[in-house]
Amino acid sequence: MGMPLSEPGENEWERCLRACPAWTPDEGDLLVVATHPDDELHGAGGLIRACSGRGSKVSVLSVSDGDGSRRREALNQALRRLCPTHVAVTRLGLPAGQIDQHANRLRNVLSSMASGTLTLVAPFEGVGPPDHRAVGAVCREFARANQIPLVRYALGPL
Repeated sequence: MGMPLSEPGENEWERCLRACPAWTPDEGDLLVVATHPDDELHGAGGLIRACSGRGSKVSVLSVSDGDGSRRREALNQALRRLCPTHVAVTRLGLPAGQIDQHANRLRNVLSSMASGTLTLVAPFEGVGPPDHRAVGAVCREFARANQIPLVRYALGPL
């Protein structure tokens, strides 16, 4: 009997990845939405680096400050090391644990940041803590309503 799906082994991951079709976002900007500072690095760091390296404008929307200024500064330092070009970070500052109560504010900020040819990158709404699910759900609805390509990342156990 194989390993449970919740804890795949390295060989299983490699087999799954080989079966996945290659994917590259459309030419254009990348807007990465993170529930807390550093989520975007864990969920989409490679994509951020690749897109900034090809000259795409990359922006990060950090929805909640999470643990505060320490995480924000760590994010800024990591992005400077990771990317050959500047990555703009916008802090929304919604209260942790209450993001679902501020969905309209998040939608409004997404509307103001989404322009031109864009790929939206956001947390997968089907896993993780309530704040991650809320951010993912708003981003999914926003992308569908505005016909914007959406890429989702999962953090934590699936």
